Amino acid sequence: MEKMSQKRKVKWNNYYKTTTTDRSVAAALKENLSLLPKHGLALDLACGTGVNSFFLASLGMKVRAWDYSKEAIASIKASLTNEEQIYPDEITISRSCFEDQKFDLILCCHFLDRAIDRAIFNAAAPGGLIIYQTFTSEGRVDNGPSNPDFLLNYRELFFLVRGCQVLSYREQLVKRSEKDTMHGKAYIIAKK
Repeated sequence: MEKMSQKRKVKWNNYYKTTTTDRSVAAALKENLSLLPKHGLALDLACGTGVNSFFLASLGMKVRAWDYSKEAIASIKASLTNEEQIYPDEITISRSCFEDQKFDLILCCHFLDRAIDRAIFNAAAPGGLIIYQTFTSEGRVDNGPSNPDFLLNYRELFFLVRGCQVLSYREQLVKRSEKDTMHGKAYIIAKK
């Protein structure tokens, strides 16, 4: 298990060291702006280069940005100005990371670890939002993971946020246009 985790870490460090791809803000955020808090503490899990962290900070939120890729975290730190309240941390995400933590918004974008779904739930403050957006097994896409452990099953997001009020849900299997970023993905926004 540790060896596999180290392999993934190397893979993601290499990816963020060499990629110049400009990522767009998660559709779950863009399409549901009216649901998002304008202040409070957000957590961006597996934040990558922080595009969603910067977006949430632009709304007025303080953002903890966690990723286990040192290259991704270095990219965020290099992009920070004194204006943003973003706090990037290189961290291996596990249940213990969430102990004694409370967030007004938790975002899990293109990250799926079923072993921590209850830890995420517990770390959401009362009235806080839990937002998942990731790849599905139904609408597989070339740029997504091939390992089924990292793919959502049909309507699985409802299980991951059980005990919460669902505010928004979208699952899209078919590509609607060339600019379509939701093909083969699903998102859910739920209020604790």
